[in-house]
Amino acid sequence: MGKIYKEESTGKYVYKTAEEYKGIKCTCKGSSRTCKSEAKENWKKNLEARKKKIDNVDSSCDLSVPLKKALPAWYELYHEHSWRTERTKHTDHDTISQICKSILGEFPVNAITSDHIQKYLISETSTLSKSSLKKRRNMLNMFFSQYRLNDNPVKRTELPTSIISKETIDAYNDEEIARLTEVLSAVYNPAIHANSEHSLRGFIYGNALIVCLFQYLRYSELTELRVKDINFDEGLIYVSRQYDEYTGEIKLPKYNMRIVNGDR
Repeated sequence: MGKIYKEESTGKYVYKTAEEYKGIKCTCKGSSRTCKSEAKENWKKNLEARKKKIDNVDSSCDLSVPLKKALPAWYELYHEHSWRTERTKHTDHDTISQICKSILGEFPVNAITSDHIQKYLISETSTLSKSSLKKRRNMLNMFFSQYRLNDNPVKRTELPTSIISKETIDAYNDEEIARLTEVLSAVYNPAIHANSEHSLRGFIYGNALIVCLFQYLRYSELTELRVKDINFDEGLIYVSRQYDEYTGEIKLPKYNMRIVNGDR
C-alpha cells in the first residue's frame, strides 16, 4: 500500500511505495508540485521505467576486465552524449579518473565486493570532503546498477564521514564590504572608465551583483527578479521564480517562493 504525503522542505506531494520485481526490492516514488493525482501518475511512470530497466539489464560489459577499463567505457557509452552539461561531464571525468587510479581500479568488475568499496571510501576520508565521497559512491552505484543490478555491491555500503580538516576562510570585514559596495554601485563615467572594453558591462550589472552578494540569491533567481517583487517600504524581496538556462523555461525557485530581508 502506497503512502502519500507533502514534503515540508519542497512543498511537493510525494507518493511512495516499496516494490519487488523479479526478486529485486526497491523503493519507488513519484512527486508533483500541483496535486496528489499527478504524484501518483508520476509514480506509475517511474515504476514502469524501473521495471523496464530490470528487464533490460545490460550484459554487454565483460565483467572480467578491470574496473579501470570498464568504468570509462561505460560512461562513454551511456553518459558522454547525454543531457549532462560540460561542467558536469568534467566533474564526472575527474571522479572516474580518481577511482580508476585507486586500488579499486585494478579489480575485475565481477570480483569487486561491498567490502572492497567500503574500504576504498574509508581510505579517502582524510583527503576528500563529504560531497566528493558522495560523488564517488554515486558514480560506482550507477555503474554497478547497469551491469550488476541483481548484485550491486554499492547497495551494501555506507557513506563514511569525512575527517578532512576544514580550512578557515576569512570573511570580508566592514571596511571591505563598504568598498566593494561602493565600486559595484558606481555610476559609469565614459571620461574615466572608457579605457577598458569590459568596463561598461561591469557597471551595468554592478547593482545586480550587490543583490546577489548580500541577499544570497542565485543568478537564475536574480535574472527573473522584477520591480514588483521588491517591497521598498518594508525592505523585503519576494523570490518567486527562476530562469533555467538549460531548458529556457521559467520555473519555481529551488526552495519554492521565499522572502529575504532587503535591509541586510
